[in-house]
Amino acid sequence: VDELHKICEKKLLSKICNDNVCQILITADSLNLKELKQECKFETMKSDPGIDYMVVKFNEITQSKDYEKLMMHPHLLIEVTREIASHFSA
Repeated sequence: VDELHKICEKKLLSKICNDNVCQILITADSLNLKELKQECKFETMKSDPGIDYMVVKFNEITQSKDYEKLMMHPHLLIEVTREIASHFSA
């Protein structure tokens, strides 16, 4: 089962985009897939190393239908919001 989780995590990591990142984050959280969860929230942008994925894309992500699903998981919204706040206060 652990090996299957790792295979699925790798596949999902390659598919993260604005339209699905919230659902993948929710799934990763519910299945306790810590690496995938971390990558959804804070994936390093390939074009701009060191910049967090959801920090950079947050405005676009909030416009997606997927974001409404994230609103049903306030603890995840708090985690993402704290990361965004820490990015701007640094």
